[in-house]
Amino acid sequence: LDRCEHAILLLITIRRNKMVTFYTKSTCPDCFRAKMEMEIRSISFKEISLDENPELIKELKAEGFRQIPVIKSPKGSFTGYDREKILALA
Repeated sequence: LDRCEHAILLLITIRRNKMVTFYTKSTCPDCFRAKMEMEIRSISFKEISLDENPELIKELKAEGFRQIPVIKSPKGSFTGYDREKILALA
C-alpha cells in the first residue's frame, strides 16, 4: 500500500471504532430528537430500526435496556434522549 491508501485505511478504522449504534422505533419521539441532535452535531451513527428487526428487542432487554432509543458507542451506552451524553459523543 502506498501512503495515501494507508492513510485512508487508517481513517476508516478510526471512524469505525468511533461508530455509534442507534436503536430506534418509528413511533418514538425521543428517537427522533436524538437522531436530529446527532445529525446536527455530525456524529456518525448506524441506525437500526427495531420495527424492522424486532428480534433485537429481546437482546437489548437481556443487556438491561428498558427504553428507547438505545445508543451504544465506544464511550459507553445509554437510553433515552440525553443531550449531554449525545454531545459527549462528538
